[in-house]
Amino acid sequence: MTHESPSENIPHSTQPATPDAQPTNDSVDAQLHAGVLAHSTGNATGASRFRTQATSKMPPTDPRKPGAEATLAFSDRTRPQSMESFGENLALAQAAYRQTHSVINAPNVDKQTAAYAISYGEMPATQLHYAVLLGGLAARQEVQDHTDEAKEHFAEASGLITDAWRATKGLHSDYLGVVHQTRINMARRRAALLGLSGRPVHGMAAAVTAVALSTASESPRLARNNTDGLGRPGRLRAKAKAFAGGIAAGVVAAENLPVVRSFARGASVKLFVKMEGMNWLLTAPEAEEAEALPTAEHPATETGQAALPEFQLETEFPKPPADQRDQF
Repeated sequence: MTHESPSENIPHSTQPATPDAQPTNDSVDAQLHAGVLAHSTGNATGASRFRTQATSKMPPTDPRKPGAEATLAFSDRTRPQSMESFGENLALAQAAYRQTHSVINAPNVDKQTAAYAISYGEMPATQLHYAVLLGGLAARQEVQDHTDEAKEHFAEASGLITDAWRATKGLHSDYLGVVHQTRINMARRRAALLGLSGRPVHGMAAAVTAVALSTASESPRLARNNTDGLGRPGRLRAKAKAFAGGIAAGVVAAENLPVVRSFARGASVKLFVKMEGMNWLLTAPEAEEAEALPTAEHPATETGQAALPEFQLETEFPKPPADQRDQF
């Protein structure tokens, strides 16, 4: 698997690069890796710049491109931006998910090709990234009292991440370790989205799993595809972030239990966006009022699509079955 999530969609076969300077090797892999390290230190602007440069060099036929674009869209979520730019990022993540889905589900697909292997490995990460951004949109809609739309999008996000969680069990990796880093990164988001979509007991159980997995985050011996060049301080931060995220996700799920949901629901929605660094999304002006806000540094690329009018996402394809139930 070439890419991962935060460590979001990262190449691990490249030389380490400093998080705030242009990598000495301007190859796609080096720039993607530089983006990962920038992200790990909280440098969202640098991460976006490196990833934009990398994806701009990748031809449309490169099977790694959808995963890299989903990462780019996802990493931008913490940077305050206009709703128009957020729509572009959401559409880009959706298109990346569709692209990986279309490759591995194509009629008469040859599973022995490199394109299939890469897309199969990327699928859980593109689902994760799209699900979190979709959850952010749902949170904004709920805060603005668009409850029907919010419920639909929370349900879809939960379905996507549930499907992705199952898929990570089948990931094969050339790297040593006990659990894949994608699974660690996904665990807390899965727990929170289960709670927000009406399955708080499942969410609380998933949060316990997320806390347990946090000790393995970015561990060279325990986590497959851990981030090269992160260093001991960075690995400790990753463990702390995963642990705190697991606890927060458990709180989100618990606040949606029937006995407290009527007065704690709003707090759980706000805690979810805080977990993901998307607080700005709840109060950002609508697109037509947002010209003065800074926009994202990239447009939707050729494998993406334009911002969808009023965020009416085309959710009918591809979408996990509505009756899916999570497994632990």
